[in-house]
Amino acid sequence: MTDIANPHGSPSSASTPLDLSLTSESEHPTSKHLFTHPDQLPLSSPRATQNPRQQPRKDGSISLGREETQVQKALQVIGSCFLYMNSWGILNSFGAFQAYYAQALRPSKSESQIAWIGSLQGFLLLFIGVLVGPAIDAGYMRHVLTIGSFLFAFGLFMTSLCHQYYQLILAQGLVVGIGAGCIFLPSITIVPQWFSPQRSPLALGIVATGSSIGGIIFPAMFHSIQMSADFGWAVRVIAFVTLATNVFGTAVLKYQASLPEHHRALLDISMPKERYFLPLCVALWLALAGLYVPIFFIPSYYLSLLPSTSQGSSSATLAFWLVPILMAGSLPGRLVPNMPAASFIGDLNMVILMTLLSSILSFCWIAAGDGGAPGVVVFALFYGFTSGGVVSLIPPVVVSTAPGKQNLGTRMGMALTVASLGVLVGCPIAGAILTGSPSELYTYVQGFAGVVLMLSAAVFSIVKGLKLGTGTRLGWWESARARI
Repeated sequence: MTDIANPHGSPSSASTPLDLSLTSESEHPTSKHLFTHPDQLPLSSPRATQNPRQQPRKDGSISLGREETQVQKALQVIGSCFLYMNSWGILNSFGAFQAYYAQALRPSKSESQIAWIGSLQGFLLLFIGVLVGPAIDAGYMRHVLTIGSFLFAFGLFMTSLCHQYYQLILAQGLVVGIGAGCIFLPSITIVPQWFSPQRSPLALGIVATGSSIGGIIFPAMFHSIQMSADFGWAVRVIAFVTLATNVFGTAVLKYQASLPEHHRALLDISMPKERYFLPLCVALWLALAGLYVPIFFIPSYYLSLLPSTSQGSSSATLAFWLVPILMAGSLPGRLVPNMPAASFIGDLNMVILMTLLSSILSFCWIAAGDGGAPGVVVFALFYGFTSGGVVSLIPPVVVSTAPGKQNLGTRMGMALTVASLGVLVGCPIAGAILTGSPSELYTYVQGFAGVVLMLSAAVFSIVKGLKLGTGTRLGWWESARARI
């Protein structure tokens, strides 16, 4: 911390007057010991100029007063929420882009090829974590955020100028994905440093609501502006909004944990040796492979239910609003599951429940179309709630497996990098199933999402069993009730 300037000038009468400026140290051998007593420190020293409410810690950092700490905690949550809104909100909005591209790029590009744009963006959002995680732990968080904010806005501005499929892959998939990865990881590694383990899940749940807020705002902005102006201006307005909020998040986030003495490697080879770290990565991989299938494809699914004569009518407009509706359901889904998870049920128990419910709802999606528009809307709301719970609980689950608060960036980066492969392949596989008539083959897409999420819930249960330990003498009912 920089020293506060001394408003009272240099010290004078506090000790015996001596003319040190004209006398060398050899002539006055005791001069170098004049200020060794704590009560005789010069006013220009750090200890004499610190704010009384800012006490030094053992590691040399300055602890803020209670009021300053509460304000800083609030700023960390708000700034992280903005970063989460942009990084995940744009990805959650891709269902609206998928439906628009399907109409604009067909018949030259299939649903599977179009899905690669959003899947590449989601993959890089998580994969970049393995690179930026050690940089954050080494004290370069603000540099990472600055680079990410620039790339994120630049990629969106370039997307607004795209006319070809390969241009969208490079701009929206590659550049926006890299920028999103740089701004996402700080938003979930900084907040746990400012809160206790009991309050951290709820704080992260509040941060994760930014994803739902972005998933509501950005598709609505895209569809409204695209209908009144054009595609280019719709994306550019979104780019300006994300640029402003990313700058705010970059300005307010502060690294709270003590910095390591030595720079860490990109990978921590000791983490895979933990008996439940690799199963946790597998569970995350499966969860993200199935979780985004309904989010990406629900607009196209609804359009497939409409007769060809209604594709341009007001009935088709609902398809673009299904993503904001789903994200509106995920808004409470990111808060409510974190409240009991923090103190009563447990992070792993809650993520198992939410993943299982998401799997059941994916199977229910098969029959949702029989109820017409109301049935699809109800499914979107309920699936938004459960899927939002899964996404918001991923960071607390990863943090809860860590032995301490240090190396959180590296641990989160490694876990999410493995999970990113699920985002990369899940939706393109679902899109590849949509060959021929989509109205007939969506049943297989829905079944694919349900099965993958069911497997994820099963592996999360294995992680819980490994964390309980093989030597724990508990029955199946006591094990299920254990708060983990």
